[in-house]
Amino acid sequence: MFENYFIRHQPVRVEADPTIDPNLESATLDDSNPSNSSRVNHNLPMLVLSIARLLILVFIHHKSDDACLLNQEAESLDDRLDSLLEKYLAAPKEPTSGETNDRKAREKWQELNSALDTATATYRRKEKKEKNFKFPQLMIKNLYHFNNLRLKYSLDGTPAPSAAASLAAAQAAINQRSFASGTAPKARSGIYLARSIQFEARHVINNKSLLEVKRGNRKTHHSLLDNAKLRKELLTWAASQTPGHVTPLTFREYTLHTVFPQFDINRSLSRQTATRWMIRLGYRPQEYRKCLYFDGHERPDVIEARKKYIKEFDLYRKRSRIYGGDDLDMAPQVDPAALGDGKETVFIYHDESTIHAKEKPKSSWLLPGTTELRSKSAGRLIHISDFILETTGRLKLSAEQFAETGIESDDAATIIYPGSNGDKWWDMEQLCHQVAKKAIPVFELLHPNCQAVFVFDCSSAHGAFSKSALRVQNMNLSPGGKQSRLQDSVIPCDDPHIPQHLRGLAQTFVYDSLHPDPKRAGKPKGIQVILEERGLWDYYNNLRLKERKPALKLRCDVCSKSNARKDALVRSEKLIRQAEATGYLLSEEQCVEELMVAEGHCPEDMSNQPNLTAKSVGCCWSNILSHQSDFRQQTTIASTYY
Repeated sequence: MFENYFIRHQPVRVEADPTIDPNLESATLDDSNPSNSSRVNHNLPMLVLSIARLLILVFIHHKSDDACLLNQEAESLDDRLDSLLEKYLAAPKEPTSGETNDRKAREKWQELNSALDTATATYRRKEKKEKNFKFPQLMIKNLYHFNNLRLKYSLDGTPAPSAAASLAAAQAAINQRSFASGTAPKARSGIYLARSIQFEARHVINNKSLLEVKRGNRKTHHSLLDNAKLRKELLTWAASQTPGHVTPLTFREYTLHTVFPQFDINRSLSRQTATRWMIRLGYRPQEYRKCLYFDGHERPDVIEARKKYIKEFDLYRKRSRIYGGDDLDMAPQVDPAALGDGKETVFIYHDESTIHAKEKPKSSWLLPGTTELRSKSAGRLIHISDFILETTGRLKLSAEQFAETGIESDDAATIIYPGSNGDKWWDMEQLCHQVAKKAIPVFELLHPNCQAVFVFDCSSAHGAFSKSALRVQNMNLSPGGKQSRLQDSVIPCDDPHIPQHLRGLAQTFVYDSLHPDPKRAGKPKGIQVILEERGLWDYYNNLRLKERKPALKLRCDVCSKSNARKDALVRSEKLIRQAEATGYLLSEEQCVEELMVAEGHCPEDMSNQPNLTAKSVGCCWSNILSHQSDFRQQTTIASTYY
């Protein structure tokens, strides 16, 4: 009955999974499964069950007298089973699935982080070399955030960690952008940005750089300017305008209020879009440049003045509040030790500016082939003088504060219209009135118990002296005539040539109204009388006679030179050096004449004068009096006024 049954024996392979043929007529150890042929099966119960089934399927072939042979083959199978078990127990065990996931997650984090570091370093180098390159800060930051969140979600066992991390990073970027702009955040899901972050992450890993954005580089985008009729209307209007009068603002206003209603367009137009439209229509900005500048920052006297200014500035700055914070809106209290017995200081900066009523910008938008014909008249001149400070911006009171006070103005600004038919030109007298009647009253109301530190620039007007200041330039040699009435003084005690009995006595520069000579009563004394009263007139006359030199004049040749020529001499030195550096030869006299002619002066009047470059005390009467200590210590009107 078993004649039709047979046993097919094949060698058992340790590396293979035992597979049983469903056909009971045969049984084999099949290793055809490619997925399992390269590894050891560690499922011991299944292996034992399969071998047991194999033993059951051993069939008898032919007769019972072959039982001995079958027993030998069964013993051979037992030996093979024992060998298989030994190899299984000796084989190394694979790590668990949890350890594998952690290792893979950290490898992914390290791979993306290394690629981001490389891309960041490349972009930083490119940013230093190319001025127009903008570092992709937002996307780099989003990718770093995504990489950290993906590692965290992978270790926590969060499903789909990449998708969850990209969405969380996108939503965080949207919220941060809304917070930085100061506006209410818009309702956005962040799905598109999350997809972009994942796509950028793959691109960075493969290319070590971000994906190059090419949006907007094609001309297939629809624009309202593509409408031929609308474009013709704008070109017709632009061509009819005066060259130089069309600006992005006027172009935008005309488009919004005239052109769009004609074409039933209910849309807005930004200034940036209006500028792009003007460029597409052919407009180009053209700038006028015409200026001459002389740099005197490295002059020795300027350097000393800067050092003195910085020293005084630091002295008062220690007693003022220093604003800090991200927006410079936080000012801590001043240290009481720094204040001492003094008051807290507030720095107030002054500046002036002049504009014309018809003043135009330097650049104008012009169509091809058009030029701007500017009027020679710039209009009425407007002069503005104002103050600014850290605490309140402009020095200005509110409407309520001004109503409670009776001061002259609610702000410290002064506007005048100087000219032949307008106000008189700005001078030191008007500046002093502005400070005393406007700036100081407003400051005392805004900052009680504080000390104001007014800072002015180095304008020549700010260094003006009062009409009664002790200035030799305002005096004649003889009494009377057109000379200023100078203030009283005290005869100095530091000049050894002044007699001892005259030192320290009071001295007036104007004759008394009861003077016996009616021609001198109430008249200015002049240089000669002032020097006679100080005992210097006789001293220097006798000295000249002793040295057999000619008598002194009111002003010597050097002292008679105009301020314009003196300034031209100083500037000519720099121009001569510049000419020599470029290979040209320029004489001093030629340079001085060119500078004076450019400023509207006539150098011919001084061409015959000797070129004296130095002067000493005693060269003329004006020089002698100007070197007296009371004349040298005379301060400007600003210092005297306050």
